[in-house]
Amino acid sequence: LQQQHAVPEWMALLTSAFLQCLESSGLDAAIEQLLQNPSHETADEIQKLILGIELPSDLTQELEHIFKNEFVSVRSSAADEDGSEHSFAGIHESYLYVKGADSLVEHIRKVWASGYQERALLYRRENSLPLHPVPMAVMIQRMVDAEASGVVFTADPSTGNPHRMIISSLYGLGEGLVSAGLEADHIEYNKTTGACTPTIATKQTRYVFDKTNDAGICEVAVADDMQEKPSLSDAQLNELAQASTGIENMYRRPQDIEFCFDGRGKLYLLQTRDITTAEEYGPAAGNQ
Repeated sequence: LQQQHAVPEWMALLTSAFLQCLESSGLDAAIEQLLQNPSHETADEIQKLILGIELPSDLTQELEHIFKNEFVSVRSSAADEDGSEHSFAGIHESYLYVKGADSLVEHIRKVWASGYQERALLYRRENSLPLHPVPMAVMIQRMVDAEASGVVFTADPSTGNPHRMIISSLYGLGEGLVSAGLEADHIEYNKTTGACTPTIATKQTRYVFDKTNDAGICEVAVADDMQEKPSLSDAQLNELAQASTGIENMYRRPQDIEFCFDGRGKLYLLQTRDITTAEEYGPAAGNQ
């Protein structure tokens, strides 16, 4: 994927790192015990334990060497999430504009702990997944200062139509769409004809880098003369649609893709996962 498309540089902290930290800290058995007789406080108690976990010094030194003082995102990626059967979208935590070794380690712990928050444990129980250990990997990715961001479903997630692509986009960072629920443009793209049917939203605010705190994100107003305009140009929509179709064909399943365009108009693909609601593989699997 990274060879064919622009993907911000990244590294993965594998699930084995979390499991090793659990074992070396002696928390493995303690968490198992808490889950034997769960209560309303169990999730909070487990998260507090994980937030105090020690990371090996060689790992923290390596992270500091690789990323130095660059801004990164710290994203969750449980090994049993976001496949063709389960989706943890919006359940585990991810963090943007993290900088410095100490902050990076703190947010890695937060991502690990998010696998044990109440809604995550409930989802795992409802889907007959093990409650412990949660096989949580962490993706650390260099930040892109996004002018516009969004999500592409390469098949319509509502109807399952594999010939209709759904694009949601807005100004600023994608966090405004995936977490904050800001108003976003909605575009239906016909993969057979290339025709677009846009519905342009009034985009009053956007999420951007929090310059005041030199970390994290904040919500700011969109200029009045930009609120009613499309967040993506026709050329950007076409480029995005072609790239998304290529990714779908690569994985041979409809995909849920997060993207952004930077200030120079360059397209970056941030992550992709299978659409769990799409039963028909459609053109991606060679079907008509």
